[in-house]
Amino acid sequence: MQKALCIIIGLSMLMGVFILVSASKYQFKHLGLILGGLSYLIVGVLSINILTLWPVIGAWVLAFGIRKIFGDPIKE
Repeated sequence: MQKALCIIIGLSMLMGVFILVSASKYQFKHLGLILGGLSYLIVGVLSINILTLWPVIGAWVLAFGIRKIFGDPIKE
């Protein structure tokens, strides 16, 4: 079970890195991309330290909330 947990957390952290890389395409001008990517990375590191999945689920909810608040950068 711990291996699956580490894979899920690693994929979440990888997604955070890819979001921040895509934010560099917009010259980091979209706050929603920066906050969403950082939430995945920070919560991923926290989840690795405490070895539980609940912070990752919270990061997904937080990132979707950030996207609703700040909007989609492609539609602007």
